[in-house]
Amino acid sequence: CLLAFTPLRANFLYGQMHLLVLLLMVIAYVCYRKDKPTACGASIALAAALKVYPVFFAFYFLWKKQWRALFGLLGVAALVALLTSAWMGPALLQQYISQELPRSLQGEMLDPYHWHAASMSALLHRLLLVEPALNPKPLFNSPGLYAVLYPLWQLAFLVPFFALIRTTRASSERSDALEWAALTMALLVLSPVPSSYHFVVMILPIVLLVDVLRHKPRWVAIVVTLYGLISATTLWIPSRPSPL
Repeated sequence: CLLAFTPLRANFLYGQMHLLVLLLMVIAYVCYRKDKPTACGASIALAAALKVYPVFFAFYFLWKKQWRALFGLLGVAALVALLTSAWMGPALLQQYISQELPRSLQGEMLDPYHWHAASMSALLHRLLLVEPALNPKPLFNSPGLYAVLYPLWQLAFLVPFFALIRTTRASSERSDALEWAALTMALLVLSPVPSSYHFVVMILPIVLLVDVLRHKPRWVAIVVTLYGLISATTLWIPSRPSPL
């Protein structure tokens, strides 16, 4: 856990919420293993209220036929939406769902063309979409090609994952740990605007993976080394300048 020194430093330095997201994801996994699927889904929904990507566990629960976990996730998500609407007004929630959320999923809440956003979204924006102020000379100006390639990139991660996992609840702790680690890692990799502090949530899949490989010290050493390097290399990435 402490090898995530750069993400942890950023979370404490800037008061980020990702430690809370990590806590909720850990609670969800523990509830899943203890056969408390409704509580598992509720924890995932609360994590998704802070950062969007945990909500995609709904497809995992659907694929695994974990109906109670799925309904717990959807029910708490709907409750959060109702409370938000009552507190801040339905107009604000409608604006978020119709305008902010789609742009966020495309990596367009900040400068989507900047090389610092080490994501496929930023790369494809840079190569294929023209924008007079931020990206006047892309390699090819082809919004249609972007519209095809970006979903294909996402499917390249998710389709093999769902093809390989069982469609029913795994019978062993090892299978559950591998599935949760793989899906969490895939969602982090697919993030359109990854930042170092996001990867504090990577603690969960790394710990699960090391636990699965605990009888294979060479593989544990490889995983731990790569994880430490991921954290260390972010120290030399310059801060993203403001596009304004």
